[in-house]
Amino acid sequence: MEKTGFSQRRQGLKEAQRACQKTGFTHLLYKGNQREKAIEASPFVFVPILVSGLIGVGRYLEPSPAGHGTHVQLGLPPCFFLQLTGYPCPSCGLTTSFAHAAHFHFAEALATQPFGLLLFFLLILAIPLSIYALIRRVSWQSLIDSRGATWTVYLLTALYLASWVYKLRTFS
Repeated sequence: MEKTGFSQRRQGLKEAQRACQKTGFTHLLYKGNQREKAIEASPFVFVPILVSGLIGVGRYLEPSPAGHGTHVQLGLPPCFFLQLTGYPCPSCGLTTSFAHAAHFHFAEALATQPFGLLLFFLLILAIPLSIYALIRRVSWQSLIDSRGATWTVYLLTALYLASWVYKLRTFS
């Protein structure tokens, strides 16, 4: 009986697997559904592209001397919370701080909004980490589900709120 269709592909896959195992190229062995693997790897591919774009926008922007309001250069409206209350919102100064950092003015970035500088460095760090995770085939879902991810979110939230307190104290 002649093999057709699925059974031919299955036999070809088995032969390829044996050849990979013989030659020691086991990292080339394909495990799992190809579409699932592509979807799993896609965040690691897009993170460096997205971060590079954000840094490019930060380089394009001219940081506001007021320490907030740089985002209006992007066509966004002024901070409604600031207009309504006269106090900065938790995000006031983040774009300005990020733009300072993108121009390598780290002292100004820290003085404007500390969380913006932290965000800048975390995004820079995300590029090599994403490439490493892509090469090592780390599961995106395993990173999200890890206990460390939960604590990282708690820590970043606390630092974000602490930066808002700093911004409230230094706001003129």
